[in-house]
Formats: sequence, structure tokens, C-alpha cells
Amino acid sequence: MNAFYFIKLSQLSALGIEENDIHLFLIIVGVILSFLLIKPIVEWFVVSQSTKVLSYLISSLFILVLFFTMVLSLDAIEPLTFSLLNMLLKVLAVFGAGLLLLRVVEFFSELRKGRN
Repeated sequence: MNAFYFIKLSQLSALGIEENDIHLFLIIVGVILSFLLIKPIVEWFVVSQSTKVLSYLISSLFILVLFFTMVLSLDAIEPLTFSLLNMLLKVLAVFGAGLLLLRVVEFFSELRKGRN
């Protein structure tokens, strides 16, 4: 099934544009849009000096990229792969929730010290 049913590939092939070229274009647009959407968020984290959150996000991204690199190098996607991905995502979520909880405790601790 053609994922680009709304694009007439036969007309584009006359121009020398193939389906892979469309995929490449959409990936480039996706990267640019995600950059433009994420940049203000990262700038806000830097201004507010939220190094723990930035470290968590970057390390999570690194672990996910490493995981998918290993999966692609094996040339086989098995049920164990999905199980490991599920486990990895849960661990990252629990770790992130722990960091959030730690930050909330620190916030209320600072708030209590400010009142005294």
C-alpha cells in the first residue's frame, strides 16, 4: 500500500522524483520542524538552569538511539526486542518520574526555608 496515496507518483516520476525522494523530503521537513519546536523549550530549560531535566532528556535520547542501533545491526526484530523496548521505556519513565519527584521535594523544601 502506498503511504502517499494523495501524491500521484506517476506524475512525479516524469520529473525524476521517486518515492524515496519524497521520504527524504518529509524526513528533512520533520527534522526542521522538530528543531524549531524544541529549540524554545531547550532555551527555557537553559535559562531556568534545569540541568537535571536536560541531562535526563539527552541521556534518554542517547539510550534510545543506542538501542535502535543495536536492533538494526542485528537484522532481526524478535518479540524479545519489543519486550526490551517496553522495559527500556518503562525504566526511562520511572527514572523521569523520580527526578520530577525529587525536584518537587526540593521546591517545597526551598519554599519552607523561605518562610522561616
